Amino acid sequence: MKHKKGDTVTIRKDLKGGTIYGTCLFSFDMYEFTGYTTEIIHVNEEMESYLLVIDEEMFSWTDEMLEN
Repeated sequence: MKHKKGDTVTIRKDLKGGTIYGTCLFSFDMYEFTGYTTEIIHVNEEMESYLLVIDEEMFSWTDEMLEN
């Protein structure tokens, strides 16, 4: 995993709904967050995913979904 809690990341704009990136599905409901810069508030080592401030911990995000 590239990031840690507290890191600032940007969600990629070119993600495709219904596609699995790493260990997580990028759902169509996640589109509204593409392009936004936000902070990681939790790292799930087991699932290799992150929870972000921007969506109130609603979705899991992976390194493949993030620009930086």
